[in-house]
Amino acid sequence: MTDHSKWTDEQINEAIGLLNGYAIGEHHYGTQVVKEFKDPFGRIGAYPDEFPDYIHNWLLCGKLIEEMGDAIKDGWEFSCEHNNCDGFDPLKWRVWMMRFTNDEKDFRCYSSESDNFRRAICEAFLTWKEQK
Repeated sequence: MTDHSKWTDEQINEAIGLLNGYAIGEHHYGTQVVKEFKDPFGRIGAYPDEFPDYIHNWLLCGKLIEEMGDAIKDGWEFSCEHNNCDGFDPLKWRVWMMRFTNDEKDFRCYSSESDNFRRAICEAFLTWKEQK
């Protein structure tokens, strides 16, 4: 399992964007090389300036929560909490996805912890997608 806590915000945003159908590439304009992205609808934008910023945008983060929430139908549970006991850092948020089935061998839990709630959601989303 990848430790997303060591990734930069840009790396987190890029990974989520790629999972959501964005493509990133380089275009040559004369002697200048420019990074651009194409969204799922074919629109082109400057990378990273116009790329979706999941970590700092509540609306985009909400879409990740909705997608994780849709997984409840498949036996997953989505939870988040602000840690204030049990030896956890009281200034951090913890977000996790858990799956329980009748077979005790199929218990999975993917979690993340960050002092930025949106980043914790993004990290949990990437971990969940990676193991899905």
